[in-house]
Amino acid sequence: ISSWIVVLQCITTTSWQEVMHIAQATAGLGTTAWFLACVVLGGFFLLNLFVAVLKEKFGIAQAVLAVGENLFQEFDTDGSGLLDIDEVSLLFGTRGVVLSADELATCWADMDDDGSGAIDEQEFMAWLRSDERLPTQRDSWILTRRRREWIRGS
Repeated sequence: ISSWIVVLQCITTTSWQEVMHIAQATAGLGTTAWFLACVVLGGFFLLNLFVAVLKEKFGIAQAVLAVGENLFQEFDTDGSGLLDIDEVSLLFGTRGVVLSADELATCWADMDDDGSGAIDEQEFMAWLRSDERLPTQRDSWILTRRRREWIRGS
């Protein structure tokens, strides 16, 4: 088990020099190559892992953005570039989300950041990415989960 700790120290570059000096004192200078290879290859592995995670998260964000833009365009029935409350109600209804008048008013207030009475695409996208919740959380549903269902349903 101690060898895994040493490998982990080398990969994460945490105090690996101390361990290398101890190994050199007990096993000779040949251990230097092993430690350097472990640090370089381990660092390369971690960097690739980090980049892969970032790429995946960026890809998911791009997919949400594309779905959100398509939803906005689909439900902007008058082509004004703005959603009114009837279009937002239609958007919820066609996605199988039935909201009371109070819940719809709350969602509308969350969406309409500038208070203009209409929602532009930027406001809609900001709301879609936010974690705003319905006030009653009726049937234990939160709005975040409903947004995810929209994205899956698209």
